Amino acid sequence: MKHLQIHTRLDRQEAQSIEVSINGLSSLTIQNTESFVPMLLSLVAKPNTNLSLSVRNIRFIDSKGFDCLNLLSSVAERSNSNFNLIDVEPNLMELINMVKQYSIWHLKHVYPIEPKPNVA
Repeated sequence: MKHLQIHTRLDRQEAQSIEVSINGLSSLTIQNTESFVPMLLSLVAKPNTNLSLSVRNIRFIDSKGFDCLNLLSSVAERSNSNFNLIDVEPNLMELINMVKQYSIWHLKHVYPIEPKPNVA
């Protein structure tokens, strides 16, 4: 798990909060998601877990990456847990909007998208 940095804590209701940062990657693709998604699935499958995945510096997600994020979200829902994407940068937010995933995932700490200048 050389690309993951994990921080955990228990809150007052004994729910486990886990924040995972992806380091050294600029994309989530078929080549790299298989190395860490199984571990994230085992975390979010535990009841009452709040898993936040920081996608800072991620600029591209391929179809396999979207499938993995969708799977994390659905496993969390079935386990009475929460899955959040945090630190979403503008380029990634545009991609998420394009594939209409914003209504499926919980997004937090989304950076504003800069308006594009009008080209006459």
